[in-house]
Amino acid sequence: MNTLEARVKKLESRRFLTTEQKLRTMSDEQLEDLLTASLRKLAPAEWAVVSEEVSPETRALYEELRGTGEET
Repeated sequence: MNTLEARVKKLESRRFLTTEQKLRTMSDEQLEDLLTASLRKLAPAEWAVVSEEVSPETRALYEELRGTGEET
């Protein structure tokens, strides 16, 4: 198998990874960036639903991103 074929095979295998598998392969920095970007995209009504299920750390991050957290 030549280099190009190996690269194509690798790219095709990545295409079929589940979301969970993709998240497991990300570094902590990549995960933090993904979480930050995702939280910024949530509308207040969406956050109201999601916030009931998230951890206190995620809630604090969302409030910090929205500028609604308490200043210390």
